[in-house]
Amino acid sequence: MTGCNLDLSQPDKSNKPTETVEVSRGSLEIGSTTRYEIIFTTNYQGQIRDRISIDSTAYTSVNQLPTDYGYQDSEGGPYLEITTTNSFSTGFFTNYINSKGSLVLSVDQNTYSTEADREYFSERDSSSQSYTIGESYKVTDNQKRYRTYTHNESSSTQSISIYTPKAVETISTASGTYNTLRIEYTSETNIINSNNTREVRKARGSNWLDIASGKLVKDSASGVSERSDVDDVIRFDYSRILVGSYTPIKAIESTDVSVFSTPLAIRNKSFSSM
Repeated sequence: MTGCNLDLSQPDKSNKPTETVEVSRGSLEIGSTTRYEIIFTTNYQGQIRDRISIDSTAYTSVNQLPTDYGYQDSEGGPYLEITTTNSFSTGFFTNYINSKGSLVLSVDQNTYSTEADREYFSERDSSSQSYTIGESYKVTDNQKRYRTYTHNESSSTQSISIYTPKAVETISTASGTYNTLRIEYTSETNIINSNNTREVRKARGSNWLDIASGKLVKDSASGVSERSDVDDVIRFDYSRILVGSYTPIKAIESTDVSVFSTPLAIRNKSFSSM
């Protein structure tokens, strides 16, 4: 792999942390939708393609998991259902989270993955609201995905990411001005598909989290993708910026967003359309 030079061996903990930032956990309205503008640029052998689209993420509540995937959670419902669609495509990406905050089922238009198919570990306590400036932590996320109709394995993915809280910054978007915590990250993802094609993605970027609510305001990254079925590396730049949220008149209820793992949500969605 060339062109990105990421070192993901260990988090950098050489500098003694000097500042702690508390990022609040707000509540979200069940029935609400959050929208982000996505700008995705690829460069393959000098051919540059830009794509601008809108991601819409809807939050709903369901009592049961769908039966199409042959999996039912032993804990039972209700479940928080988080569905993201993109204005550029007809696809979707849906996560189901149980009352304990566990991601039990992840589905898209062609594949799915259950809690039993995933191994996720973070060095950071997900229940903590404190981030220490300069204190890095590593997250590993491995999963297998299966085809919806045949239930045959579709792909196997191994991902390692290192996050480092860097600074408090003010960010202005079309939806407003936010006091945010900027978290830099590096990631490496290895994908093996069922047809034996392989892909390695390396990226470096930053997240900006709203300190008052914990909401992702902005995500920006660049990196490279090397695929076994493509002659040269694909370079990419990516940004995701909060446009705004809206709630129908009849929202069901509010819920604590502490069940979310923001980095996980970003990784699941980012670069999936490349």
